[in-house]
Amino acid sequence: MKTTEKLYARSAMQSESIQKNGVSPKNLTKSRKNFLLYCVLAIAGLTVSLTASAQEQGDIAAGANVVLGAGQEFTNFGLGAKLQYSITRPIRIEAAFNYFFEKDMTSMWDAGLNAHYLFFVSDKFTVYPLVGAGFLGSKFKWDAGEYGELLDAEDESDSYNEFGVKLGGGIDFKLTEKLFLNFEAKYRIGDLWNRTFISAGIGFRF
Repeated sequence: MKTTEKLYARSAMQSESIQKNGVSPKNLTKSRKNFLLYCVLAIAGLTVSLTASAQEQGDIAAGANVVLGAGQEFTNFGLGAKLQYSITRPIRIEAAFNYFFEKDMTSMWDAGLNAHYLFFVSDKFTVYPLVGAGFLGSKFKWDAGEYGELLDAEDESDSYNEFGVKLGGGIDFKLTEKLFLNFEAKYRIGDLWNRTFISAGIGFRF
């Protein structure tokens, strides 16, 4: 049998099989259109669901946290507070302050502004990347009698403040309509102090 005849016979067999099973090219095209429509509706429904759980523009929240600071072979612990304001549904700004308890004669504070872009994973979980900037202050205190000659200084303390930027991310977990837990990690880049901050806390929406 010639090649052309073989191809014709195969095509005829395929057409007969399609007709027997009640499937035609027209039906296949219609099925594909229906499938695409269902996908679009499902995505739209998910978007509406996630948007409904989002924070509203103008929402205000306040929180408190414990924080671990680490980097450059120096680790310390502190307490912090923050105030948040939602500019739009996904965009939130935050003013934050942390105070680190004295360790090895050194105490620290950190203050700055952060911006979050919220992704509403579910009605309970929200994740966000963040970018921020602010100041970090450190104070080194010593016993003048014991360390004065070694440090060649008459004072008993020395302070240093510097500007830096931060990159990181966090998670909010909703407990009630007003209360939520927060977990966050960020890295600070500065002139003298490059540090990682890891915090856990609780917040209240007004």
